[in-house]
Amino acid sequence: MADKVTQQELKERLGWSFEQKRDHALLVIESFLAQYPNAVVSFSGGMDSLVMLDLVRKIDPGRKAVFVNTTNELSEIVRFVKTIENVETILPEITFIEIIEKYGFPLISKNVSRMLNDLKHPTEFNRLSRERWLTGKTPTGKKSVFVLPKKYKHLVNTPFDVTNKCCYFLKKKPFKKLTKEGALIGTMASDSRDRSFAYMRTGCINHTKKHALPLSVWTKKDIWEYIQKEKLKYCSIYDQG
Repeated sequence: MADKVTQQELKERLGWSFEQKRDHALLVIESFLAQYPNAVVSFSGGMDSLVMLDLVRKIDPGRKAVFVNTTNELSEIVRFVKTIENVETILPEITFIEIIEKYGFPLISKNVSRMLNDLKHPTEFNRLSRERWLTGKTPTGKKSVFVLPKKYKHLVNTPFDVTNKCCYFLKKKPFKKLTKEGALIGTMASDSRDRSFAYMRTGCINHTKKHALPLSVWTKKDIWEYIQKEKLKYCSIYDQG
């Protein structure tokens, strides 16, 4: 489960039946907990992490979960998290406003924000990256999947800074403090291109980061099917459109 996965293999796994995906997720969880017995569950209060937590607790009912309150969470989510047993809430050391004042605004996506930040602050260190962001080609001339879309190029000349550090300071940094011995995370390869690539690099278990992603080959349809079959209570915000 730690081997690299091809794009074709990922496509085939995304097409597995619901039962295959559920059994595979449970197998990944059992394997990971055997290797990292003190691992915690990342819990955001959303649908995906709710399913992740339920699967983990079918194997280990007392397994601890961690909720990182970035201070930008919806009030409904915060209230819902408080209804779940054995979930520790942690806060970041810096506020969202402080990040904007010091580093700039998070715009579009983390990737776009990083590109804009490099282009707005050119250095010799980021020269090759800047060329890739603008041309869509690697230093060897190959086509790169990472290129700044034309519709965002005007943002390079804005009078304010742009940053991709928001997620790091508000979520990743505080989360790392409690997950040094392992973490189970409910993200899916189908969420984004970056997550698809990440899954293909490591499979469901990333031993370098000590992370397990048991839901990697699930889809939103699978998540809803699990919630309905298990009759899980979820945050009311999802019924409000």
